[in-house]
Amino acid sequence: MKIFRLIVLILFTLVHAQHAFAQDYSQAIREARASLDRFIEKWNSIDDAAVREELSFPHISHGPNGFVVIEQAQDWFVGYDNLRQQGWGSSAFNNITVRQASDDKVNFTVEFSRIRPNGEVYLSGLVYYVWTRQDGEWGMQYRSGDLFFERHDSAEVESAIAEAMETIEEFFIAFNSADNSALREVTHIPQIMLNQNFFIHAENTSSPLTNIDFNRLREQESWLRSDRIDVQVTHATPTRVFFELAFERYDRNNEKYRTVPALWVLSKRDNRWGVDFRSLMEPSFQR
Repeated sequence: MKIFRLIVLILFTLVHAQHAFAQDYSQAIREARASLDRFIEKWNSIDDAAVREELSFPHISHGPNGFVVIEQAQDWFVGYDNLRQQGWGSSAFNNITVRQASDDKVNFTVEFSRIRPNGEVYLSGLVYYVWTRQDGEWGMQYRSGDLFFERHDSAEVESAIAEAMETIEEFFIAFNSADNSALREVTHIPQIMLNQNFFIHAENTSSPLTNIDFNRLREQESWLRSDRIDVQVTHATPTRVFFELAFERYDRNNEKYRTVPALWVLSKRDNRWGVDFRSLMEPSFQR
């Protein structure tokens, strides 16, 4: 049955997959990209205070062992001593792709290199960045990197994608069944959501992220069910998969009333796949 559901999900994805911006966010993209360019220049200037100017807070680093969340700018540091011990001299962004955009948030994937003082590239990787605008200023708020993105075993990556896609399907089954216990089986603790620019950090099972008030959703929105469309894998490792998708909400008349593009990051922890991080873009409304 799981294999059948997975095949249905893959076919659904192929039919609906597309990548487009619903509105013109070119100004937001230009401003976020300018901040991204300043970020790497300041990174190479070896000046923590200057780099902080291109960050948003709370700042989220999503590493192999989970999240590091820095609440205040003065507590954030690059760690240049550790970089120098690696033989680091500078870093470069080699390929920058805009993934999703809204007025106050732009998502990028960036291929980067670390370079020795003699010009030798000693490490390259790929990083997913979420750039947000706070009080009119753009800064990077989320990052998750893959230092070895060209070295993964393709069979392991394909298996990870299949298992992560099945987890997304199970998430929506649990959500539409209004079953918080089942939702906790397909999400992780801790987990983080950036709902536009609203930061929610679920550090334990008492968080609203793990205790959704479905009765309130029905009363306030006349909610009946949710669905997902345009599911695309943007990057995958054997233990982490990045998805772009849009989720839709339908009312009691089974009419769609809201669509929200999003980035979902799923990770494999303790041999179990679950949702780690969600970044929701600007919604569109159909009523």
